Amino acid sequence: MLIASDFSNVSKEAILPAYGLLAGGGQAHLCHVWTPEPATPRPMPTPPALSERERAEIELRLQSLVPSEAAEHGIATYVSVLEGHTVAGAILQAAERLDVDAIALASHGRTGLGRLLVGSVAEEVARGASRPVLIVHSNP
Repeated sequence: MLIASDFSNVSKEAILPAYGLLAGGGQAHLCHVWTPEPATPRPMPTPPALSERERAEIELRLQSLVPSEAAEHGIATYVSVLEGHTVAGAILQAAERLDVDAIALASHGRTGLGRLLVGSVAEEVARGASRPVLIVHSNP
């Protein structure tokens, strides 16, 4: 199971249901997608990379999200920081690379104009995935 988190309260709501699907044992790949800042007006050959210190801090934050009872239910957890230009693209690439059985993430529940302007990562992942996607909708 690939579980994506942006560290928001909404994204945390997907963690327990995703781990619940693995209650008989399995692997959870808990990840966060880091995207480079938008390009500055001056030309830059490549966007700045994530430093090792920043990566370690994100991995520690991810580790803190792992349910305490995961190991006793036979769930091995791997944390990682994915890098990509789009969040949905990085999640889909990781799901293929890791050959996971499913993807879990939360939906911020944007509708109307907000969804039109910002888009929905959950929707992009669901449309592009070649495997089941668990989308946990936030409680209003």
